[in-house]
Amino acid sequence: MRVTLVLLKWTALLLCGVACVWFAANRFWDERPAAGREHFLSLSPFDVVAEQNLAIGILGLTAPPDVDVMMFGMKVAEASRLSAWSDSSLMESPGSLQPTVSARNIQCWLAPDVYQHDECLPFESAPEVIRSNAELIRRFREANLLDDYMHIGFLHNPAYLVVARLATADLLVHLRAGEYDVAYPKWRDQLRAARTMLRGPDDWIGKAYASITLAFTLQLLEEFLIAQPSIAKEHFAELSELLHPGGTADFNPEGLVRVGYANFLLGLQQPPPNPQSTRDWIHWLAVQFGQPERIRNRYYAFSREYERVPATRAGCIDGGIREAER
Repeated sequence: MRVTLVLLKWTALLLCGVACVWFAANRFWDERPAAGREHFLSLSPFDVVAEQNLAIGILGLTAPPDVDVMMFGMKVAEASRLSAWSDSSLMESPGSLQPTVSARNIQCWLAPDVYQHDECLPFESAPEVIRSNAELIRRFREANLLDDYMHIGFLHNPAYLVVARLATADLLVHLRAGEYDVAYPKWRDQLRAARTMLRGPDDWIGKAYASITLAFTLQLLEEFLIAQPSIAKEHFAELSELLHPGGTADFNPEGLVRVGYANFLLGLQQPPPNPQSTRDWIHWLAVQFGQPERIRNRYYAFSREYERVPATRAGCIDGGIREAER
């Protein structure tokens, strides 16, 4: 029995020693930072003034009534940049201004042929719903007047798409009432803001937010032109600029991958505080025992390749895949 205990003791010590040596060697033989990696991480080409940043206005959209929207948005943005594990609780805290309806309640107003279900409110209730959310819609329209957009971090305001739908429903009410001169400037600003969001540095969630808003804003153009054809002539130059397709540049691939890389590094520096799932444990192990420079270098190489894909013609991509399969 004593011999067994001694063997177990020395085996445990040996394993601990091997683990310590491996850990030290793993860190000691880490790679050097890849050339250009830190420059790639820099988002300085996209830096914008916080007071003119539409992303800040969106994060602050649900600020309590007695709190400045932009100051609240800056507070949320700072929390998002400092922690990979911050959640939307700050934007949904007690006292915050929240929509009185959900997206499912009003989606059918904008696309009745596609969305029809029991939760859908009748369009006749739209004026009352819009009045109940007038302050949120006002904040949304003010944010649409901001000139720039840059979003870094993992937080997105879950109320944004509901308020964007409410603002679009408001436009629809004006259109149905024949108030074209009231509706057109609001529609123009909303479309311009959606394209500003799409072109600004952001992650894929932000791109999805912008694309959804752009889609249901654009679909109102047909109603405008059918109801008031003279709009096309009166605002020809403005509409030509707003509707001119920019191709993949409209999605800002460079800004997209740089924000993705910045968010990845934030997650790499901060392991899950309470790992629960298998994915969380893999994340935790990678942070604790992985070679940090090697991981950064690999993700940097992936990001550079990913950045070039949107500018590559489909035929070239197919040829590259066939070459890789050989």
